[in-house]
Amino acid sequence: MLDRPRLLLAALGAMLVLSCGVATASAARLSTSEQRFNLIWAPIFTTEFGTRVSCPRIVLEGSFHSRTIVKTVGALIGFISRASLSSPCTGGTAGVLAEGLPWHFLYGGFSGTLPRITSLTFRIIGFAFSVTAGGLPACLYRSTTTSPAVMNVGIAADGRTGVVTAGGTMPGPGGLCPATTLSGSGGPSENPLIFTLI
Repeated sequence: MLDRPRLLLAALGAMLVLSCGVATASAARLSTSEQRFNLIWAPIFTTEFGTRVSCPRIVLEGSFHSRTIVKTVGALIGFISRASLSSPCTGGTAGVLAEGLPWHFLYGGFSGTLPRITSLTFRIIGFAFSVTAGGLPACLYRSTTTSPAVMNVGIAADGRTGVVTAGGTMPGPGGLCPATTLSGSGGPSENPLIFTLI
């Protein structure tokens, strides 16, 4: 028969295992304060030849399928339904191609140590844009599952969204059009969201 100290240790161990399980389960989903969102930043398009086109502002507006997001990398969690790019750009011209909207908005992961998330990563599939620079003709690009546009959104200690940083390389569509890397940063957005773990 176990003595009382051993029984207490066994009970404490069981409680620790259960609490870890609850923490893991609760960290499996995110809740957002709003279903609609926007991503705002100053885009830079750089070709593999080194030509660089910088524009003052791009706004992507969309919505989540639900205000609860399961943290599964690659999961489709929403759509981008509207896109606009301000001009004039320097180094050339650029524009978004809205004909293919809506674009797919996927969960891409997070940074930080749970329960404190410092940033969230999203992927955009179908993000279409044109770039004209360096004497080349207008080149049309579209992000794909293998070459997505990547958005990294900073998350403050209170869960509010902050700075948006863009990334991703889209292969050249052929002919004289080279591969182009998307970058740039900006924000926070006009209507910051609040993310919480649930």
